[in-house]
Amino acid sequence: MQPLDFIKTAYDVLQKANRLDLAEQLTGLREDLLNLREENLELKEENENLKQQLRIKSKIVYEQGICWIEEDEMTKDKSKTPICPQCWQVEGIVNRLPIQVWGQRPGIQCASCKRIFHLK
Repeated sequence: MQPLDFIKTAYDVLQKANRLDLAEQLTGLREDLLNLREENLELKEENENLKQQLRIKSKIVYEQGICWIEEDEMTKDKSKTPICPQCWQVEGIVNRLPIQVWGQRPGIQCASCKRIFHLK
Protein backbone atom coordinates (compact mmCIF):
# COMPACT_ATOMS: atom_id res chain seq x y z
CA MET A 1 0.00 0.00 0.00
CA GLN A 2 1.29 3.46 -0.91
CA PRO A 3 1.81 5.95 1.93
CA LEU A 4 -0.90 8.31 0.65
CA ASP A 5 -3.35 5.42 0.30
CA PHE A 6 -2.56 4.30 3.85
CA ILE A 7 -3.12 7.81 5.20
CA LYS A 8 -6.44 8.05 3.34
CA THR A 9 -7.60 4.69 4.71
CA ALA A 10 -6.52 5.58 8.24
CA TYR A 11 -8.25 8.97 7.89
CA ASP A 12 -11.52 7.29 6.87
CA VAL A 13 -11.29 4.83 9.78
CA LEU A 14 -10.62 7.62 12.26
CA GLN A 15 -13.52 9.69 10.95
CA LYS A 16 -15.90 6.74 11.32
CA ALA A 17 -14.57 6.21 14.86
CA ASN A 18 -15.28 9.89 15.54
CA ARG A 19 -11.59 10.61 16.26
CA LEU A 20 -11.51 13.90 14.39
CA ASP A 21 -8.46 15.10 16.34
CA LEU A 22 -6.37 12.22 14.97
CA ALA A 23 -7.93 12.55 11.51
CA GLU A 24 -6.81 16.19 11.42
CA GLN A 25 -3.28 15.15 12.37
CA LEU A 26 -3.31 12.72 9.45
CA THR A 27 -4.41 15.54 7.16
CA GLY A 28 -1.34 17.51 8.26
CA LEU A 29 0.84 14.44 7.73
CA ARG A 30 -0.59 13.99 4.25
CA GLU A 31 0.21 17.62 3.38
CA ASP A 32 3.75 17.19 4.71
CA LEU A 33 4.19 14.06 2.62
CA LEU A 34 2.94 15.81 -0.52
CA ASN A 35 5.34 18.72 0.14
CA LEU A 36 8.23 16.29 0.58
CA ARG A 37 7.38 14.56 -2.69
CA GLU A 38 7.31 17.88 -4.51
CA GLU A 39 10.61 18.95 -2.95
CA ASN A 40 12.14 15.58 -3.85
CA LEU A 41 11.09 15.99 -7.48
CA GLU A 42 12.56 19.52 -7.57
CA LEU A 43 15.84 18.28 -6.08
CA LYS A 44 16.03 15.42 -8.58
CA GLU A 45 15.50 17.89 -11.42
CA GLU A 46 18.14 20.24 -10.01
CA ASN A 47 20.54 17.33 -9.59
CA GLU A 48 20.00 16.26 -13.20
CA ASN A 49 20.60 19.84 -14.39
CA LEU A 50 23.84 20.02 -12.41
CA LYS A 51 25.00 16.69 -13.85
CA GLN A 52 24.26 18.00 -17.34
CA GLN A 53 26.23 21.18 -16.63
CA LEU A 54 29.20 19.10 -15.46
CA ARG A 55 29.02 16.95 -18.62
CA ILE A 56 28.98 20.09 -20.75
CA LYS A 57 31.75 21.78 -18.75
CA SER A 58 34.03 18.78 -19.23
CA LYS A 59 33.64 19.11 -23.01
CA ILE A 60 34.39 22.83 -23.32
CA VAL A 61 37.79 23.97 -24.53
CA TYR A 62 39.16 27.45 -25.26
CA GLU A 63 40.82 27.79 -28.67
CA GLN A 64 41.20 30.53 -31.28
CA GLY A 65 39.85 33.15 -28.90
CA ILE A 66 36.48 31.46 -28.31
CA CYS A 67 35.02 28.47 -26.49
CA TRP A 68 34.25 25.21 -28.26
CA ILE A 69 32.14 22.32 -27.07
CA GLU A 70 33.40 18.90 -28.14
CA GLU A 71 30.90 16.23 -29.18
CA ASP A 72 27.87 18.46 -28.72
CA GLU A 73 25.00 16.34 -27.33
CA MET A 74 22.36 18.79 -28.49
CA THR A 75 23.44 18.93 -32.14
CA LYS A 76 24.84 15.36 -32.15
CA ASP A 77 27.93 16.87 -33.78
CA LYS A 78 31.10 14.85 -33.17
CA SER A 79 33.31 17.79 -34.13
CA LYS A 80 33.75 20.98 -32.12
CA THR A 81 30.89 23.48 -32.03
CA PRO A 82 31.72 27.13 -31.22
CA ILE A 83 29.92 28.68 -28.27
CA CYS A 84 29.88 32.24 -26.97
CA PRO A 85 32.66 32.66 -24.37
CA GLN A 86 30.93 35.72 -22.89
CA CYS A 87 27.64 33.90 -22.28
CA TRP A 88 29.43 30.78 -21.03
CA GLN A 89 31.87 32.49 -18.66
CA VAL A 90 29.47 35.10 -17.27
CA GLU A 91 26.08 33.35 -17.35
CA GLY A 92 27.01 29.67 -17.65
CA ILE A 93 24.80 29.50 -20.76
CA VAL A 94 25.79 27.51 -23.84
CA ASN A 95 24.92 29.64 -26.89
CA ARG A 96 25.97 27.87 -30.06
CA LEU A 97 27.43 30.19 -32.66
CA PRO A 98 27.33 30.04 -36.47
CA ILE A 99 30.69 30.71 -38.13
CA GLN A 100 30.47 33.45 -40.76
CA VAL A 101 33.05 35.14 -42.98
CA TRP A 102 33.31 38.92 -42.72
CA GLY A 103 35.81 40.31 -45.16
CA GLN A 104 38.97 38.25 -44.91
CA ARG A 105 38.42 36.80 -41.43
CA PRO A 106 35.95 34.24 -40.20
CA GLY A 107 33.98 35.54 -37.26
CA ILE A 108 31.09 34.78 -35.02
CA GLN A 109 28.35 36.94 -33.53
CA CYS A 110 26.35 35.76 -30.55
CA ALA A 111 22.62 36.19 -31.10
CA SER A 112 22.12 36.58 -27.36
CA CYS A 113 24.76 39.06 -26.14
CA LYS A 114 25.54 40.48 -29.64
CA ARG A 115 29.33 40.27 -29.12
CA ILE A 116 31.45 39.62 -32.19
CA PHE A 117 34.39 37.24 -32.02
CA HIS A 118 37.05 36.78 -34.70
CA LEU A 119 38.76 33.44 -34.98
CA LYS A 120 42.52 33.70 -34.48
